[in-house]
This record gives sequence, structure tokens and C-alpha cells, in this order.
Amino acid sequence: MTTYWRSPPSLVRPLTRRLSLGTRRYSEQRAMPGDEVTVVGRVTETGDGIDPLVVSDRPPSQTLVRMAKTSLVGVCLGVFNVALGLVLVLL
Repeated sequence: MTTYWRSPPSLVRPLTRRLSLGTRRYSEQRAMPGDEVTVVGRVTETGDGIDPLVVSDRPPSQTLVRMAKTSLVGVCLGVFNVALGLVLVLL
């Protein structure tokens, strides 16, 4: 399955840039013994792959915020829509 990213409309483009929606950033660095890193995910026991694995040089809280930012925006929009729907139904 292949997915294609389409540039958002110009009206919402600043918002998508600010929230990093649709962007993927990968960088490769070597972790040396003694380096402090945060690891999220797990290596499978069979050794045939990994469950989404993230190794970050940021503290755990900053790594969590970075990973969850897009999901939190979606959840907030969903909660807002449900609240708006309830208000409209109850009025």
C-alpha cells in the first residue's frame, strides 16, 4: 500500500506546519555507551522485526510531547465536535 501526501489548502497550511502534520523527520546518530537516550517501543522476541521503536536524545517528557502532538490535536477536535453535537441536539 502506498500513500501520497497532498499539500493542504493555503488557508490551513500554517496550522499544519505548526503542528507538524504530514511531516516525517528522520535523522541518524550513533548512541555511544554513557549517552542518555529515551527508548519507546520494543524489539520483538523472535528478532524478525521491531514494534514501532523510537530512540530519542530528548528527555522522556519531551519525547512524549513530540510523539503525541498530532494525536492530541485529533482528540481535541473530536471532543470539540462531540460537545458541539451535544449542544445542538439538546437545544
